[in-house]
Amino acid sequence: MKDPLSLSTLFQDNEKSELQKIIRHTKRLSAVNHIVQACLPEKLKDHCQVSEFKTTELTILVDGAAWLMQIRFIKPALLNQLKKNPQCAYLQEINLKVFPNYLKLQSPEPHLHPTILSSQTRHLLQITAESIEHPLLKRALLKLIS
Repeated sequence: MKDPLSLSTLFQDNEKSELQKIIRHTKRLSAVNHIVQACLPEKLKDHCQVSEFKTTELTILVDGAAWLMQIRFIKPALLNQLKKNPQCAYLQEINLKVFPNYLKLQSPEPHLHPTILSSQTRHLLQITAESIEHPLLKRALLKLIS
């Protein structure tokens, strides 16, 4: 295991610093991801993300097995299309991996719609609230009704 690096070593302002290596790697992955996204059919774009890129090998994360199967069908055509780009000219292999949670981590919170209670449900909550002695629970039930 490597020894931890000091912060001054990490944040050195030169091309060989660890931080600069990470930044270059991230920019390279982002650029390749944009190239891949441009080559994918519209229906697959939201389900794929480049996770690793080496000179001859590309790894794409897919958010489900069904999407992976669809990409597997177009993989030879995708490889040929990617090779036309100078950054991917030496690419020989595309690996696909299912990683269902990566998009959920990036996606915004869903918009919650207020629940509309039926009159019967309101009535039941009202009766329940009136029969409860605990003040906080009673207040919470009454708040649900309003």
